[in-house]
Amino acid sequence: MVLAWAALAVAGIGTAIAGLARLGWPFELACHFRLQYALLACVSAVLFGGAHAWPPAALAIVFALINIRALGSLTTRTAPIPSGRTSRLLMANVWCLNRSPARLERLIQQAAPDVIVLVEMTPRWIAALRHLEADYPFS
Repeated sequence: MVLAWAALAVAGIGTAIAGLARLGWPFELACHFRLQYALLACVSAVLFGGAHAWPPAALAIVFALINIRALGSLTTRTAPIPSGRTSRLLMANVWCLNRSPARLERLIQQAAPDVIVLVEMTPRWIAALRHLEADYPFS
């Protein structure tokens, strides 16, 4: 029964914190675990139901439904199809220990992106890719 209460507590607290996401980023972090809260709440509901503890089982079901509804709103949205011009984005993690920019340069040439986003840039990488400033001046 301790496991059921622990699962219910985590699911309930996580659900409550995720519900406060609009108040700031610390609360928003909890939104990334809605599936886990729903699963914990379902496990808790089954455990409480097996023990004929109906009030906490009902509460667990409520937490599960709140999180499942939040997950559903994430998966049912559709992005509008752009009309006219589209942009191409290339994002790459260059890995700071990588010392060979040749593969990235080939990828950039092949993909011909409008925007390039590079992660883990070091002064060495910046110097190696400086020649791209002519085509991508807003670096």
